[in-house]
Amino acid sequence: MSVSLLLNALDWPLDDWRVALAAAVLVAILILFIAAFKRNTVSRAEFARLQAEVKQLSEDVKGLLAGEQRRFLKEIRVSKKGDDQTPKAA
Repeated sequence: MSVSLLLNALDWPLDDWRVALAAAVLVAILILFIAAFKRNTVSRAEFARLQAEVKQLSEDVKGLLAGEQRRFLKEIRVSKKGDDQTPKAA
């Protein structure tokens, strides 16, 4: 039965409204498909800019990490000095 429907569909005249509707739907789907993939592309210049920003942020984080480690070590040293200076109970 589906073969006969396919053969009947091939006999449609080009000015039939169903052929025009099917063509319009296919064109709309194709346009949406192309637009979806076109929008997600990133140009080389944009990629290079983003890569430079990531590199800069990485360097900033390394600097902050080093400062935080220094602060933490200083805090440990101060707490050890405080422990050494407290009198021990006999």
